[in-house]
Amino acid sequence: MPKSIPRNVNGSSHRRYRAARARALPAAADGATAEEEIRGDHYWVRFTYKRWNSATKMYDDADADWMEVPDEAILPTNHNGAPIVWWWMPGGQLKIRCYARGSGI
Repeated sequence: MPKSIPRNVNGSSHRRYRAARARALPAAADGATAEEEIRGDHYWVRFTYKRWNSATKMYDDADADWMEVPDEAILPTNHNGAPIVWWWMPGGQLKIRCYARGSGI
């Protein structure tokens, strides 16, 4: 199984764990549904995200290539069931901020 948070951190204690790391837990509605794979001992995801189009002055849908999920981005629980990724673009580079594993793997 891919690395994630320490095994003794689960359920109700996950909020304290994330708070200690200065990260708030994201709302599912703010994330994007993702496809997921396990390669070796890491999760990999691809998803559709919004990208600014300066020509039209609107956001367009863009498909991300497969991306490795950083271990520190993996959330301990997923009440939705489907894999969800929360992304951001610091300096114009697509990165994964948080990831909730799907229940099917």
